[in-house]
Amino acid sequence: MLVFHNGGVTQREPEIDSYTAGIRKVYVQDYINNSKESFPARCRIYLSRLCFGILRIPCRLFGLVAVANTNKEFTKLKPWVVSLRGHYSNRTISEDVSSMISAELFKGIATHPRDSGLSEMAIHFRLGDLLHLESKKPLEVEVLARGLELAKDLISDKNAPVFVCSDSVEIAVSKLGEHFPAGKFIPTDLTPQETIYFLVRVLCFVGTPSKISEWVTVFRMNSGENLVSLLPWQMESQLEKILDKPPHIHYY
Repeated sequence: MLVFHNGGVTQREPEIDSYTAGIRKVYVQDYINNSKESFPARCRIYLSRLCFGILRIPCRLFGLVAVANTNKEFTKLKPWVVSLRGHYSNRTISEDVSSMISAELFKGIATHPRDSGLSEMAIHFRLGDLLHLESKKPLEVEVLARGLELAKDLISDKNAPVFVCSDSVEIAVSKLGEHFPAGKFIPTDLTPQETIYFLVRVLCFVGTPSKISEWVTVFRMNSGENLVSLLPWQMESQLEKILDKPPHIHYY
């Protein structure tokens, strides 16, 4: 059984329903929007979290409940564990597992019009809710600009258009256009799965701190192609944990 919680800094909705057919799933609505939730509703959620936290202490001591996000933590699981919780996984992703996930993830995605000829360069610019949060901020466009400058030194066509994938694509194109007035930025209108599918196949990929950029990098490194990936230096330690064979990635 899989249990999905939508609580976090932002509201999280699972996008893997179509990839977990045959597995029982439970959805827990525990996201708290302090500006919208009534006081009694917030109290109920906080109380349930407190009760669960108290019960979890003895269960964890006896190995009935566990939290595992790393290779080492998984080796310590007891055979009688009945509940396993994870958050941001730091487990190593082998080439076989990567191939299995990508095959399932991309199943049913129609061939993209640009598949007939690989696009030269594309970026993933994570914005969305980060534009409005106080606790998290998107990567500064000035920092991303360093990655784009480095990318242009690694491709043959210095004037190639840059395809932009983002959860706020119009804002992303506007920000990039202000910094590179002479640049040609082409917005894309793709679902998260289509975004990963497309970015895995471009010749030069520039990512920003996000789970999409992580998965794109994982799939690109196991593709067997001579592809160029550029990521911000903040992602280096995380990628070293999850990649089976740490590749040479350009960090900016």
